[in-house]
Amino acid sequence: MKKAQFYLLGIIVICVLVFVLLSTMPQEKYRTKQIDSFEKLWQNFYKESVFVVDEAVSNNLNLFAHFQNFTSDFKVYSKNIDSTFGFIYVLTDENHDTKIRNELESDANVLYKTNSSNGALAKGAETIKDTNFVNITISSVEYHFDTTYSNMLHLLFYEKKADSIRVKQVN
Repeated sequence: MKKAQFYLLGIIVICVLVFVLLSTMPQEKYRTKQIDSFEKLWQNFYKESVFVVDEAVSNNLNLFAHFQNFTSDFKVYSKNIDSTFGFIYVLTDENHDTKIRNELESDANVLYKTNSSNGALAKGAETIKDTNFVNITISSVEYHFDTTYSNMLHLLFYEKKADSIRVKQVN
């Protein structure tokens, strides 16, 4: 066997070894990480909600009604993806009325406190006139929302699984 044939055979053997090693490696190392449903849903809701508020303000629509239509549709969509996903929003309009809406699962204990009233918020909505702040307590953790500015939206996302609770606050 000539020297060139020996080198050619060596290159072929090395190529076959590299191919075998790479083809037997676990493919998970090369896949992109999937975003879990909680992350996907809260990010999607947040991005879309900004457009909904802008659209209502720009077109002189009733902000609360327009946003409620959006949240009703999103709630149906989100329950198809993750039945444990829920949210609360605090929305202040140009008249400085603040609407708090609870779209969490029924077993969530939601308390609110403002400069004018306190209460428990069951599923549904509460409209509060002329308040500068809203504090919401879920599972003994308090979340503060500043409502001094008009057309301001605050979001609180919640997911309760058998072994964990996740909350994300977006101001």
